Amino acid sequence: MKIRYTLLTFLLASTGSLLTAYGVNAYGEQGGYDYSQPISHEQSSGKFFIKGDFLYWKPHVSGLELNFGTSSVITTTVDEIEIFDMEELDLDPHFKWDAGYRVGAGYQFGCSNWEISALWTHFQSKGTRSVNEDTETVNSGQFRIKFDQIDLMLGYNTSLTCDLTLKPFIGVRGATMRESLHAVLVTDITIPPDGLATETRNFDDQERINGIGPLLGVEGKWKMGDGFGFYGSAAVGLMYEKHKVEFDDTDLFTAPYSLSLSSFNERRVHDFNWNVDLAVGVSWETCICNGFDLEMKLGVEHHQYFNHSHLGTDHGDLSFSGGVFSISLAL
Repeated sequence: MKIRYTLLTFLLASTGSLLTAYGVNAYGEQGGYDYSQPISHEQSSGKFFIKGDFLYWKPHVSGLELNFGTSSVITTTVDEIEIFDMEELDLDPHFKWDAGYRVGAGYQFGCSNWEISALWTHFQSKGTRSVNEDTETVNSGQFRIKFDQIDLMLGYNTSLTCDLTLKPFIGVRGATMRESLHAVLVTDITIPPDGLATETRNFDDQERINGIGPLLGVEGKWKMGDGFGFYGSAAVGLMYEKHKVEFDDTDLFTAPYSLSLSSFNERRVHDFNWNVDLAVGVSWETCICNGFDLEMKLGVEHHQYFNHSHLGTDHGDLSFSGGVFSISLAL
C-alpha cells in the first residue's frame, strides 16, 4: 500500500512538472503570451484583444511649391521684342503638430500561432504659409487634409529565441483622403520706364482619393526583462487609387492689362502608388487580474505615400511622422 501511495505521488509530481514545463497557461514571467511555449489544450479557445493608439503627428506634402511662393516679373523691350524676366520663390506649406487616433481589435487562435486583426487610423491637419511685405500680407495659403485608413491583417507569431519574437503579416489596406487648397498669390509686374501692374491668382482646389491594395510587413519584439522590451515594425503596400481633382482658379491683372481670367477644371485619375510604414519604440507588458494581459508602447512612426497629391504642378508625396502611445488589452 505504501508503494502505491509513493508511486501515485511520483506520477502526480511528474505530471505537474511536465505541465509546467510545456506551459499549460503559456504565459511568461512578465505576463503576455509567450509564443516560445507550445500551445496547450486549455488555450484552444483563443484570445481576443483590443488596442487604442494616441497619435501625435506632423504631416508634410510636397509638390505645392508654386501655390505658396512669391514671384515678380520685369518686362523689357529689346529691338521691338518684349522680354519677360521672372523671379520666383517656391515654398511648401508649414504644418503644425496635431493629434489623431488609431483603434483596433483582433483574435489570437488558441490552437495555433495565427492571429487576425483590424485597425482604423484617423488623422486630420492644416498647413499654412504667408509672405509679408512692409507689414502687409501679400501672399497666403492654406492646405487641409483629412485621412482615414483601415488595415485588415493576418499574422503568424513565431519565436526565434526565448526573448525575440517575429510576426510576419499580410493584409489589405484601404484609405480615403480629402485635401483642399486655398491660396492667394500676388505678382508684381514691372513695365519700363515707370509702369507697374499686379497679377492676383486665387486657388480654390480640392482632391478626394480612394485607394485599396495589398499590404505586407513584419513586426518584431525583443524582451529585456521585468516586462520591458523593444519593438519595431516595417510594412510596404501598393494601392490602386482613384483621384477626383477639382480646380477653381481666377487670375486678375490690373492696368494696363486690365484682364480677368477664370477657369474650372475637373480631372479623374487612376493609378497605382506605393506606401511605406516604419515604427520603433519601447514596450512594457504585465498580467493583471483574471488573466487580462496589458501592454503599453511608446514609440515613433513614419508613414510615406508616394506620388500622392495631384493638386500641384508635380505629383507630390504625402508623409506623416511623429510619436505614438499605445495601450492594448488581451482577454
